[in-house]
Amino acid sequence: MDIKEKLKKLVSRREVLAVSLVLFLFFGFYSIKLMGASSVITTQQTLGKYTQEGELIHVALLKNNTLYGERLSREEYPIPLVESFVLTYEYRFAPATSIEGNYNTQGIVQYTVNRGSEEVVLWEEKLFEKSGELEDGKFTVQYELNLTKLENRTSEIVEQLGLKRLNRKITFATRVNVEGNVYGREVTESFEHSSSLIKDSGSGLYYFTNEKESTQKTVVEKGAKRTVVTIVGLPFYADTAKKVAPILALLFLTPVLGGLFSKWLKA
Repeated sequence: MDIKEKLKKLVSRREVLAVSLVLFLFFGFYSIKLMGASSVITTQQTLGKYTQEGELIHVALLKNNTLYGERLSREEYPIPLVESFVLTYEYRFAPATSIEGNYNTQGIVQYTVNRGSEEVVLWEEKLFEKSGELEDGKFTVQYELNLTKLENRTSEIVEQLGLKRLNRKITFATRVNVEGNVYGREVTESFEHSSSLIKDSGSGLYYFTNEKESTQKTVVEKGAKRTVVTIVGLPFYADTAKKVAPILALLFLTPVLGGLFSKWLKA
């Protein structure tokens, strides 16, 4: 009996056909199952967080009184007692390692009127403006706002514009630009903070809005790793298994088709 006859006899055996059919179904099942498996998993690791924080700190210098003394720091201030405000703006970037940048902070007074629902700015002046470079990721500036002088200036503008119903809006605006290395990553950031001084004539109080502003961001490291799947207790990379499983399924399908073809010929 030659080799060809021996192979033909071997292929036609029921036991071999049965085993081949089982293995074909097994690897065929995994071929279909692995079709939806991702070959690569995206990973993400948090390296750390960094914050930017700005705060407008205010202290009122008072006119002669027997209630509060010369200085007062609180959320609201009685309008008739306040001579001026000492304003301190503080900014910091944390962590400050390998960070540099510049800042600009200014106080602006606007004189407006309302036209329907629209606010129209008729005149605008700078109360102060300070710029500079960050030192160790932070800066501090100070300014004294003399309200007596401001009231006198407001009276001049009202007289020149010839408008009695003129609104006054005082805003303190800060912008910071930073760049550097944080947790091994290059960052370029901007920070903006705007606060206002409100004169509430109805309640007879001065107060400030939005005195604090802060932002926080997370530095992450993204990566990718090959997906591992388990077949009959053995680990395989998903991309490899996707290629091997269909090949094995087809390999074990061959004896089954051969056996069926032989029976068909005999019939």
